[in-house]
Order: sequence, then structure tokens, then C-alpha cells
Amino acid sequence: MKKILRTTISLCILFLLNSTLTVSANRAPFQAVPILPENQISDRAFYDIQIAHNKTQDLYLVLKNDTLEEINVMITAITATTDAGGRVLYSQKGYTDRSIKYPFETLVTPNPSVVTVPALTEIETSVRLNSPASRYEGIVLGALHITTIAKENDFAGIVNLFAYSLAVRLTSDPAQIIVPDIKFEGAQLLAGERSTGFILDIRNIVPELYRYAELTVDVHSNETTVFSNTTLIDFAPNSFYPLTLTANKAIPPGIYTADATLRIDDDIFYYTGQFNIHENDSNADKFLEQLLPQREGAPGAHLFVIKWWMWLLLLLFLSCLFFIAILIFRQKRKNDNTTKHRRTK
Repeated sequence: MKKILRTTISLCILFLLNSTLTVSANRAPFQAVPILPENQISDRAFYDIQIAHNKTQDLYLVLKNDTLEEINVMITAITATTDAGGRVLYSQKGYTDRSIKYPFETLVTPNPSVVTVPALTEIETSVRLNSPASRYEGIVLGALHITTIAKENDFAGIVNLFAYSLAVRLTSDPAQIIVPDIKFEGAQLLAGERSTGFILDIRNIVPELYRYAELTVDVHSNETTVFSNTTLIDFAPNSFYPLTLTANKAIPPGIYTADATLRIDDDIFYYTGQFNIHENDSNADKFLEQLLPQREGAPGAHLFVIKWWMWLLLLLFLSCLFFIAILIFRQKRKNDNTTKHRRTK
């Protein structure tokens, strides 16, 4: 009986260790390292390249497979954008501003787009870069996004959980100065019975990256302050920041003024608008209908979802514990009966 108990416990421990090692190994199955070219203009760890218009250049990178099986990775090009949190987004396809002339993704051709890396091996691959066809100002900003591709027989069906984004910045003249130009568009104050929202698109219409721009927004009337907010945001070139402020409360009817101030170094941009909320205005449902698609479509963080195989592991683990408990109980009961029988003799 003791032998069976030890065997069962060992199997459970090995099962759990194997599951843990599988998940741990999958955390970083590969690495992507850029090989910086000769026309690199800084000591940054990403591609920071000076390249004239109408040129072709191969960008090289090293893919390292640290696992015991071969892996397939996909290389795609992504244009840098500004996400709803006011950060520059390199890892997902976002929404570019209509003022953009040369989206990065249109300038890059992976060669090939899917690469197989053997087990415990590193290989060199490349993408083909075609600079803008005509003279361009400022910078073109984007990234090479490298993701794993699951095989059909991969355990638990894990797909594209691991990725690297290698930033790429192109310029024809590093010394040029681009004057900031910001536009405000689509301002709305939406009032309802249960909620209030303020929406404003803040557009960077020049090909330049701006860090730590200070944005202050105040929405108020003579008697009521609806919003008062100051934050720091980053702007990707030719991108827009979809500012959305919400409050879970209604506001009384009246005339409201929205003041927005954006400071980029010594340049300051202003927006002022007035909104009239009438006595019979009640559009909370309409406000939510407009806001939710915007939130769902905007790039954001991935939520952690407990997959079916995690529940299966938990169920198997609990089953093992239950089986062990029964064996221990039976063994204890048997020992008690043996002791009792000896005493009766």
C-alpha cells in the first residue's frame, strides 16, 4: 500500500512539474535581435537610420530559438500610432492620422514573412526596406513585429503569445527641425441621465515624435465643473490621440465650456468650445452606444483569460489530491483495525 501511495504522489508531482516547466519554457521561446546597419545614426538599440528617398536597403536581424523544438515566427511591419492611453504603440496596428504620407508598413517587405528556426539555433534573416519614393521631411516611425506561430498539435492551442517589436525610425536629415502643429477635432459633450462624457481627437499632423506633451482639459459652467484633468502624453508622427473623459454622473442643463491646452516644449496649442445641454436632453444610451465601439476598436492591453486547459490541470490536480486522501484514509483505517485486533488478542 505504501508503494502505491508513493507512486501516486510521485506521478502527481511529476505531472505538475511538467506542466509548470511547459508554461515556463513558453514564456520566452525565442529572441529577436537587430543587426544595426552602417547608416545607423545613434547608439540606440533599435534601427535609427538615415536614408534618402527612393532607396532600397535590407534590414538584418537574428532570431534565436531557445527551445528543444523548431519554431515558426512571422515578421510583419507596423506603423507607430498613439493609443488611447497616450502612449506610442508599436506592437499592434492602430489608427493613423489622415495626414500621414508614408506609413511604415507600406515601405517594408519581409523576406520571407514566415521563418522556421530549428531547435537551439540562431539564424539570420532580413526584411527589404524601400524608402519613400519622393523627398520626405521629419521621420517615418514603425516597428518590425515578430510573433510565434503555433503548430496544429501544440499543447493547449497557444497561438501568438510571444512577440518582439523592433522599432525602426527613418529620416533623411537628422538635423532638420519640424515645427509642431496640433489640431483639435470632433469635440463632443455628451450628457445623459446617468453619465457624462467628453470626446476630443487631438491630431499631430506633422512627421515628428513628441514625448511628454502636457495636456490640460477643463469642462465647466459657471456653477459646475464636469472634468478637470492634466496628463502627459506621447505623440507618434502623424497620429491622433482619442481623448475620452467620462464621469458616472449626469450634469444639469446649461451652457458648458471646454478648454484644452497642449504644451510641447515652448509651443502651446489651445482649444475652446461651448456646449448647450437642454432641459429635455437625455442621451445616456446614445452616449454609451458611441463610446463602447470606440473602446473596443482602440488598441489596448490583453486581458488574462483562464483557458480550458488550465481548468483541466486544476481538475486533475484536485483529483490526485482526492485520490491520495482516500488512500491515506484507508491506510490509516487499516492500521487502526490491525492495532485494535492485536490488542484484543
